Amino acid sequence: MQSVSGCRLPWMSGILRGYSRKAVTHQVYPALVPDAESCVEGIVYFNVPPDAWHRLDLFEGDMYFREVVEVTLGNGEKASAQTYVAKPHYRVHLEDAAWDHEAFLSSGKMTFEREYIGFRSLP
Repeated sequence: MQSVSGCRLPWMSGILRGYSRKAVTHQVYPALVPDAESCVEGIVYFNVPPDAWHRLDLFEGDMYFREVVEVTLGNGEKASAQTYVAKPHYRVHLEDAAWDHEAFLSSGKMTFEREYIGFRSLP
């Protein structure tokens, strides 16, 4: 997050209900999609400054739109947050299978950081 946003941000674990992470065909990164029967565990960042949002928007590109959602924080409190959701017309590029976070950590993350041009070209 620091590499993409350009700043260190406070964070807490969280759960987003009503969404799932799907594998993107031939990619190591995921896409978030609405899914009433699922939930996604992740990290909620706080106090994101406008310039960081700008960098994040550029990084996520045209495949995603930013959406306001409600999350349950690790301490049990509910909070409003923003997340990136795959645009409907891009969902044809998603696998039926859930994205594998452990596989990403073991090999996909290094591949992504090495090969994804947008990761290195943010202003």
